[in-house]
Amino acid sequence: MAPKTQTGTDWLERRGITHPAILSAMRAVPRDKFYEDGGDPSSSKLDGVTITPVEVVAKMLEALDVNDESTVLQVGTGSGYTAAILSKLAQAVFTVERDTDVAKEAQRRLGGLGFKNVQVLYGPNLKQYAANAPYDAILVSAGMARLPQRLAKRLSVGGVLVAPIGQGRHQQLVRMKRTGEDSFREEIVGDLRVAPLLGDILVEMGVVDREDVEMAALEADVKGKRLGEALLDGQYVAESDIYQALARQNEMKLFSAQDVLREIDLQKLKRYPKAFLAHNRLIPVHDRDGMLHAVTTDPRTDAGELAYAMGLHALDLHLITPTDYGIALAGIDRGDVGESPTATGESDRSTETPAFGAETIAFFEGTISQAIASRASDIHFERHENDVEVFFRVDGELRERTHIKVTTERVNEIIELVKVSGRLDRKERKRPQTGHFQRRFSNRVYDIQARTVPTVFGETVSIRILPQDAQVLGIDELGFTTDTAEALKGDLECRSGLVLVVGPASSGKSTTLYSALQHITQDRSRKVVAVEDPVTYSVRGVHQYRIDRHSFPVPAAIETAVTSDADVLLIGDISSEEIAQQAIRASRAGRLVLASITGGSAVDGLLRLLEFGISPHAVSTEVVSVIAQRLVKRVCTECRERTELDKEVVKLVFGDQTPQDLIAFAGIGCSRCERHGTHGRIPVTEYLPVDSSVQIAIGAHPSAEGLRAASVNAGTTAMLDTAVRFVKGGIIPQDELRWIPSWT
Repeated sequence: MAPKTQTGTDWLERRGITHPAILSAMRAVPRDKFYEDGGDPSSSKLDGVTITPVEVVAKMLEALDVNDESTVLQVGTGSGYTAAILSKLAQAVFTVERDTDVAKEAQRRLGGLGFKNVQVLYGPNLKQYAANAPYDAILVSAGMARLPQRLAKRLSVGGVLVAPIGQGRHQQLVRMKRTGEDSFREEIVGDLRVAPLLGDILVEMGVVDREDVEMAALEADVKGKRLGEALLDGQYVAESDIYQALARQNEMKLFSAQDVLREIDLQKLKRYPKAFLAHNRLIPVHDRDGMLHAVTTDPRTDAGELAYAMGLHALDLHLITPTDYGIALAGIDRGDVGESPTATGESDRSTETPAFGAETIAFFEGTISQAIASRASDIHFERHENDVEVFFRVDGELRERTHIKVTTERVNEIIELVKVSGRLDRKERKRPQTGHFQRRFSNRVYDIQARTVPTVFGETVSIRILPQDAQVLGIDELGFTTDTAEALKGDLECRSGLVLVVGPASSGKSTTLYSALQHITQDRSRKVVAVEDPVTYSVRGVHQYRIDRHSFPVPAAIETAVTSDADVLLIGDISSEEIAQQAIRASRAGRLVLASITGGSAVDGLLRLLEFGISPHAVSTEVVSVIAQRLVKRVCTECRERTELDKEVVKLVFGDQTPQDLIAFAGIGCSRCERHGTHGRIPVTEYLPVDSSVQIAIGAHPSAEGLRAASVNAGTTAMLDTAVRFVKGGIIPQDELRWIPSWT
């Protein structure tokens, strides 16, 4: 996926670029076309080739001072981006690249984008650069120890050579002008910051948009954080993305926990005090080529100072993410290292903490990959006395995966792994614990929510998988009836009030709420804040608070949103009296509040508020509408056929009054639906507008029966009636009617 970028004048000017001709040239060159994949990942040969930051390119070009009659030589083609800009400023550009694969890729892109006055020289053609001399200007892209005198002699009299002098991050830009046949004049143009910006690298990697980086940068400035922290807090990117970019920025290799556990030499590790290593977030790994290699979580660590403190001549530092650092330490503590690590913990009932190693990490991530490929929302490791069964939840239904063989020892290791990854208490095994962490699979970021639970056969774990870049559906795409969709859109125009979405667990309530938010954010005149733990979706234009159950719980977040001048507030779940009271207060303060609450029907949603101690008057005046929903299975469209009515289902749902026009369809099973006959789910809904008749019913000591009668008068269509229509239309199987609540 090619990243979206901004290369307009406004963005470039914000980066300090003001030279009119250079601004015009940069604006004409699509920077995103020179990233690694260039929009075509299958053809890229630029892996690891980072584009020079635009500020550095602009400073070099200003020093070069070329015009539309100049012939220019560039040394170091790289991605071809700088050569492309030069082509807009000069008459002819010759660019030299020693790496043949990189040169061919740059040539392909430059030619494909129509930069016809650029010639890439590589391989046997490298020597042509001498034949094309003299040049009006020569630009050296890579840092050098000193100015190249041989190149300077290829300049015409009056020509200019520009090169960065020095290595690493601290370089100076130096210009040499040929003033005569044998005379040259040097001058230092200024310091050069050659390390690319973290945000630029992330955009080049295609994991985040330019607009998201700039929004996170603003948040970082306000909160006094680093950009990487703000990007993680806003869930724009995964931790692994940040560290991959940091590794590239600092020219370091990124190690995984598997790498450390597989390659570590424990004897090297034992040479250094644990306190010293912990303070520096450092793990010595091994000696190679006479040098100690170590990993750290801090890219700013000074390897020279650290080597001196460790009594070494030199130290080769690599990066590791904080999560993988914790995983590696846990494996090292148990001695679980090497190519084929084995578990040392015999049982969950023992007092020993089970071990895990590279093999367990690979198994765990492989299982998650299989679950994602199967469209599973959850993974369950069901533990028995002597064995373990693995189930994926697909379309709300648990499906056993008999081909995934897992032992009780392996489950112990997985539990230890998720505890380390989710920052849970590794020694706590008598209470349930919940944690989450992020992983990238197939170029998508997923939030992995893990819950450990003690059972009679030992501790077990379940995993929920939430894609962080899942596309939020529009209201018209949710599967609602046209009337319900239009009514909801109308409610979202309200400037205050409470819109409730009601349903059992895993009924799609969050999907509906975020579809509503996306509809609202089309009008950028309203500030939208989401208070949810954990965050289900990431939506542009929505300020999503990062909840901490101890330091920043949901009630405090709601109060902060109201005092921060939010216009629209999403509350993930009204699960307590305190949160219910806060939601009503926010509505009374002139905010439109969207919230979910657990219940079986629209009337249940109103009753739950009353059970939480909200007065009937407040419920009747603040609630705008209630949508109740359940997710039911869809009949697979690839193998759908008409089928006989199930007498048991018909009698259970309709008694002796079976509709005359009732027909049913079923999937006979195919490869698409894995022989289950169903594929995907659709919401069955009922919409209850709180009009005057419902308000009166709420205020008159409400009962479920009284509210249902009022809802019928308000025009509510019962959920069961909608489900029956879906059965007749071949959308859902008749068996789903068993689970739809009836008012009768």
